[in-house]
Amino acid sequence: MKSDAKYTRSIRKQMGLTQQEFGVKLGFSQGGANVRISEIENGKAPLSKKTRMIMEALIKKEVPVRKKSGGCSMSH
Repeated sequence: MKSDAKYTRSIRKQMGLTQQEFGVKLGFSQGGANVRISEIENGKAPLSKKTRMIMEALIKKEVPVRKKSGGCSMSH
């Protein structure tokens, strides 16, 4: 699996959120949310099990599933 830093940044960007917005969604305080996410994304702080669980729940709830295009074509 990707490192916590790359994983966190990737998920945040897929969701289209700033570090502040993402941190608040993960339960960090308004005042320190962006700092905490920055620390995680820069490898200065670990991603706790609790935060990872919340992040994975957000992914299921908010990240759209991309449909794979099949090889079938309906052109005649």
